[in-house]
Amino acid sequence: MARFMTDETWARHSNPWSGWTRVLTYPLLYVPIWLHNWYLLVIVAVWFAINPRIFPKPRRTENWMSRGVLGEHLWTQRWQWDFPMMLGIFAVPCFIGAVYTAYMRNADFVSETSKPGDKVTWCKRIPGGDYVYPVQATVLALTPKRVKIEADDDGDIVIRYVLPLAL
Repeated sequence: MARFMTDETWARHSNPWSGWTRVLTYPLLYVPIWLHNWYLLVIVAVWFAINPRIFPKPRRTENWMSRGVLGEHLWTQRWQWDFPMMLGIFAVPCFIGAVYTAYMRNADFVSETSKPGDKVTWCKRIPGGDYVYPVQATVLALTPKRVKIEADDDGDIVIRYVLPLAL
């Protein structure tokens, strides 16, 4: 990130609004990967690219977030093998594992841990799009490839055979 940001960009990124909105949106990176929605992934990537640039320079930098961002700027200017660098290197395989898990959605976990009577959240796909919304459901039965659920879908009790990925 440091090589793509000028001193002016770092100054803008030290705005607490920039820092906190960036930190709070890190979990959103996994949502489009989990949903396999690449348009959402592009939106999240664009947000991460423009976030340090859209906020004005802060009037004061005595707050915790501004100091953290300016410290990050100083730290990225001098590459050293120190403890923070080691933590960053350790975080890379963890990040790759998290992205892989989100992409695969680990369907075996649901079928191995669920049993009839369990309450689950069904991610019901909306026809004509890649959008889903959560519906509370009860597991009725498990098969090798599908999970039989009963759900309250807009006031109607329905029984569906869904992929474990949808839970």
